[in-house]
Amino acid sequence: MTAACLRLIERSGLSAWPWQTNKSGLLAEAFPAGQLRQWKLPYFAYSKSEEGDVRAAILDRLQERIQIKPAHKQIALNCADALDALIAPFGAIAVAHKSVLAFTGADEEGYISVAQ
Repeated sequence: MTAACLRLIERSGLSAWPWQTNKSGLLAEAFPAGQLRQWKLPYFAYSKSEEGDVRAAILDRLQERIQIKPAHKQIALNCADALDALIAPFGAIAVAHKSVLAFTGADEEGYISVAQ
C-alpha cells in the first residue's frame, strides 16, 4: 500500500497533506473504517460479504449526511468497496475545510484525515 501511495504522489505531481496544505490539488489519505468509528457506526468487519445488514445500517445513517440514489445504495449494500467510496470523500472535505480531527500522539507520518 505504501509503495502504491508513493507512486500516486510521484505520478500526480501534487502536494500531499499534511506536509503541504496551501495548494490546490492536494492528496490526502482517508480511512473509511476510521471515519465510521469516529461517527460511532459499525466499523469492524463490515466488508465481509455476509455483513449486508451492517452495511444497510451504515447507509441509513450516511443518508443523514448525503443523498444516495436507490441504485447506488444497492451497489454499496452489495460491495463494501463501493460503500468505502461514499465515505472516503468526507476525509477530503475535512482537509479542504481545515477541520481534520486532531489525535493526541500522532506524528506527521501517521495522519489520516477524519471528519466530525
